[in-house]
Amino acid sequence: MALPTLQSGLAVKRRVLQFSGVDSGVNGVSPEVQAQLRAFFETLGQLKGNPNLAIVPFDEASDTEIVLGDAAAGTLYAIYLRKDTATASFTKFTDHASASSDADSDITLRLSRIGDQFIGFPSGWAFANGLVAQGNTAASTGTGSASNGAKGFVIIGA
Repeated sequence: MALPTLQSGLAVKRRVLQFSGVDSGVNGVSPEVQAQLRAFFETLGQLKGNPNLAIVPFDEASDTEIVLGDAAAGTLYAIYLRKDTATASFTKFTDHASASSDADSDITLRLSRIGDQFIGFPSGWAFANGLVAQGNTAASTGTGSASNGAKGFVIIGA
């Protein structure tokens, strides 16, 4: 799979802001996340200029690994998660080409309510092997959370 086709950071910004409703106030993205997205892209522009990026969407993170990029090296810039159930779940991201790690995930985010969450890394979070997502019901186990898992997208670059 490698990294998806990269495009100008400004084109990615337009797509994300259009999706999020920042320009129109639609799509159910919370006002907090809309503000975070604006601030993220402003800071990214100051730090990196107009880097080549890609949006990689994913659906319902569960105990099945979701390969978001299996390139030998890349950079994670942002994670957006949306949850439609009130049952707590954890979405984990692991620096690996094909497998997630139950106990040693590199990034673990807990969502305990219906809503959305955004975390940005304007300086970038480098991964050496690839990027894999997984959804679980506990932070340190591999018990799947298919019906309660978050969906969303990541923004990655080279």
